[in-house]
Amino acid sequence: MKKHQGILIKTIPAVVGIGFAWLGTTLIKNEKRLLIRRLELEEALVTKSNKLRKKLLLGG
Repeated sequence: MKKHQGILIKTIPAVVGIGFAWLGTTLIKNEKRLLIRRLELEEALVTKSNKLRKKLLLGG
């Protein structure tokens, strides 16, 4: 029984740490995507061509 407790004591913090690392990388990736999309939308506002503006606003 003590052997199982030792394994749990070592693995639970490791799993929690991996979870935090995954969460952090996901947030950073989403932040990059949002920044790129914001720049696209700002460019669409400045663009005078309706065809290009529509393309940028639809994200295509």
